[in-house]
Order: sequence, then C-alpha cells, then structure tokens
Amino acid sequence: LSNPNAHSGTINALAVSGDGKRIVSGGSDTAIRVWTTRRYGGYMPLLLEKRAAHSAVVASLDISRDGTRIVSTGGDHVIRVWNASNLSTPLIERYVAVEVHSVSFSRDGTLIVSGGRQLDSSAGFIRVWKADDLNSPLSENTDALSDIVLGAAFSGDGSRIVSASYDGSIRVWNASNLSSPLLEN
Repeated sequence: LSNPNAHSGTINALAVSGDGKRIVSGGSDTAIRVWTTRRYGGYMPLLLEKRAAHSAVVASLDISRDGTRIVSTGGDHVIRVWNASNLSTPLIERYVAVEVHSVSFSRDGTLIVSGGRQLDSSAGFIRVWKADDLNSPLSENTDALSDIVLGAAFSGDGSRIVSASYDGSIRVWNASNLSSPLLEN
C-alpha cells in the first residue's frame, strides 16, 4: 500500500514525541509532516503538514520532549522553531551563514544544539542556542573541529553534548563551554 500523504522524496530526518504518539518527518521535498502512531486503514494518519517548511531540503529536526515545539533546519541555512500543533508560521527563525546538518533540543526543551560545516571550509562547528531566542549562540566552537559535524545531541541531564563528525570522530563536550572536548575517540 502506498500512503497518499507520504513525502515525495527521501526522508532525511525523523523524531518521535516524548509520549511516543507522534512522529515528525522532514525530507528532500522541503516538507515537515507530523504523524500519529495510531494505525488507520493500514496507514499512519497525517496530523499536520508544512509544505515548503524550508526553501531547500530539510536536513534535520527534533520535537521537544513535551511535544510542544519542533526545531528544524535545511539546505537554506535557516534554523526554525515551530509550534508542534500548528505549523503555519515559525515561532522563531534564524539565518545562519553555515551548513547546519543537525539540530536537537535539550531534554527540558530550553536549549538547542546545532552542528554542521563552515561554508568557506570543511571545518565543523557546534553551537548552543536558547530555544526561545536564536539571536546569538550561548556557546559555540567554530574552529576545533576538523570536519563536518553530522550529528549533535544533549545528554539526558543536559550537561553534556555528544557530536559525531564526518571524519569518524565522536566527541563529548561541556554544554556550557564548548572550547574543547572533554572526551574524544
């Protein structure tokens, strides 16, 4: 069976709500979709959809643990925070002059970590933002990573960030001070 609400291209990003009742997806069709995990007629029903959520491919997204907000980023170099029950317009958005490959909420939903690549080199970066204010990062490291950051996430208690890079490295950082990694493989 083919779901008529499915993405028209590849799905690049997935997140599951804290209660496990919703799945958020983003893809090469630039859309963000919110699905219920309840089965209906062989399909997961579509709850919400934002076509053209980004002007280029959706690269990464996450849903806050309480299920109220979605953070997304795409090939358009924009980070957006959305109301998870109404995707009509972003609550906050920020153009960043870098390629963002990963965004993730902290467990309490107050912070966002982003990771990716500088536009003028292959050097990676990590930034921590307030989830309700993307004007300037609280902490960042833009020169200690030799390669693209493909994934970044907070630890359960929010005190650490783990990053994964294209060069095969995994690093653990102090979330409040990204000056140098605490651990690396």
